Amino acid sequence: MPARTVALAVTLVVTVLFGVVAFHTLLVANQSSIDELDREIAEQEDRHQQLVLREAQLSAPQRIVEVAERDLGMVTPAEVVWLEPVPVDSAVDGQ
Repeated sequence: MPARTVALAVTLVVTVLFGVVAFHTLLVANQSSIDELDREIAEQEDRHQQLVLREAQLSAPQRIVEVAERDLGMVTPAEVVWLEPVPVDSAVDGQ
């Protein structure tokens, strides 16, 4: 085999190996980014679950009544009076 052919074969092998190493380096770098995103997704899913639970606790009717009475000074009325709307025709005729 001529020296030139051997040199070309060695150059080709080195180039291919360099390409493989570069490709694996990119894969490792991208996998690191993917792992970080997976970790962040898991954290955000946990946070979401905490917020869903907190929202359920805050919107419980008994809690709303307690806050209204304690913080806002509201009281439950002794009796509830329901108002009935006047029909539109009666309201116009009554003017």
